[in-house]
Amino acid sequence: MWTFILYDSLEEIIIVFVIATLLAIIFFTFKGRQAVLKDKVRGSDLIEAKLLAKMLKKSNKASKIRFSGLPLVKDSERKHVLITGTTGSGKTNMLNELLPQIRCKTLHLI
Repeated sequence: MWTFILYDSLEEIIIVFVIATLLAIIFFTFKGRQAVLKDKVRGSDLIEAKLLAKMLKKSNKASKIRFSGLPLVKDSERKHVLITGTTGSGKTNMLNELLPQIRCKTLHLI
């Protein structure tokens, strides 16, 4: 008897599952689009390096020390800088670019 009920209702179960899945996809797609359209409340923005350098220069916050052409924020040179990366990512090249800039300014370096 249970096998008859199961096989008889299998078609309805599949139909309900497909409809529920489609409704869930439509619902989350609609909610996702609404979330993207809302105004940003807080957080960081991802911008191009050239635009960031231009913004720092315009606001007079660009330091003379640069990493690959991108200036540090003025007066943050003495704060800690963390350089991380995997093998071959350019950590030593970055330091080799930074050290002559520090030596020219006669800044203290540890």
